[in-house]
Amino acid sequence: MEYPEAKKSLYSLAMMGSRLGTARMKRLLAALGNPQRKYRIITVAGSNGKGSTVNFISNMLIAKGLKTGSYTSPHLDFFEERIRVGGKNITKKDFASCFSKVYPHSRRLGCTFFEVLTAVAFVHYAKKRVDVAVLEVGLGGRLDATNAADADMAVITSVSLDHTQLLGGTVGKIAREKAGIIRRGSIAIMAERNPEALKAVKAAARKKGAKLVLSWENVSVSPTSVGTDHTDITIKCGGERLWCTLNSPGVYQLQNIATAVCAYMNFMGTFDANPIRSACENTFMPGRLEVMSSRPLVVMDCAHNPDAFKMLLKSLEVFGRRRFVLVFGAMRDKDFRSMLMQVRGKASHIVLNSPTVGDRALGASELEPVVKKLGVPYTIVDDPYESVRAAKRIAGRRGMVVVAGSMYMLYQARHRKNHVGL
Repeated sequence: MEYPEAKKSLYSLAMMGSRLGTARMKRLLAALGNPQRKYRIITVAGSNGKGSTVNFISNMLIAKGLKTGSYTSPHLDFFEERIRVGGKNITKKDFASCFSKVYPHSRRLGCTFFEVLTAVAFVHYAKKRVDVAVLEVGLGGRLDATNAADADMAVITSVSLDHTQLLGGTVGKIAREKAGIIRRGSIAIMAERNPEALKAVKAAARKKGAKLVLSWENVSVSPTSVGTDHTDITIKCGGERLWCTLNSPGVYQLQNIATAVCAYMNFMGTFDANPIRSACENTFMPGRLEVMSSRPLVVMDCAHNPDAFKMLLKSLEVFGRRRFVLVFGAMRDKDFRSMLMQVRGKASHIVLNSPTVGDRALGASELEPVVKKLGVPYTIVDDPYESVRAAKRIAGRRGMVVVAGSMYMLYQARHRKNHVGL
């Protein structure tokens, strides 16, 4: 099967939607010879920060000399960026080859889009003979397709009220779902400090006989200077101290760095200055406080829940602008009301758009009643790409535009082309 046909076949599965559970995935992997057992695995779950943490951990391991695979979703620029080895995207040829092995079995088992893509990643990593694969959990943890693999290490970055209709209406219930990635006798790294979440994760680790390491008790990361395109930081761990530069403005990545360093140390059994410094200086995270242009200043961020939005607004202070034009589009299962309420007094204008992600996306007209209550001027431009162009005109060359609300919307806001919905 050639790449265009493989990708079309994969996207045809999106119509099936998402169905949580690992039973189908385990049967699919068994039919493929269990490729996920041929290398070590680190699984990363969390409400926010998991994609960044995956990339930081992966780049530390790569700098140490380990052949490392990474799996993240969704993509922001290229579909192939979801599956990487050694920091390089899977090639179209390799994707088509691996998909051709997975697809016949997945059709028989009725697997979903995400299950098939995850299986393709596992097959690719086995084919490339990686030493370790670092996997971003898609949703929750316990019932996610990535959890069909037995991870040597489980990392939980944060826990907040997100996907409550699927994961539970309290932080404790959501934490228990995320703690479902912890395996018996493994190592678990926890970054979240919320007492309710911590209680749930401690109970899960104790039940599994896993070693639980609290990242904030072992690693601290402090900013020494913050610029608009970088942050100078100090990393402290025990008697070790490391000064380096983070390739990102603002301080919202500091917890992710601390979590990644803690995971790396416990995975490798040592504190290595050079790999850690290399990862900090060379990890570029698109869609995380990313400056797209200077006149006007356009910043894109994948904040998609209230906690992430709060951190984004705090981080914007580094640019020294008091007001901005907000471009906003969101998924139906997100707390968009709480996100929008935070921009009162900060956004001078809001441009609402309508991402094309099937039934999951909110139409701009559905957001309109919420924005009306804010008393902020607003404009509706359904197409995400065109909504950014409209916001730039409203802001003027000396103004600021902030694009946030959904990773899916962010992809569409960055690219002028037809979108297939995921």
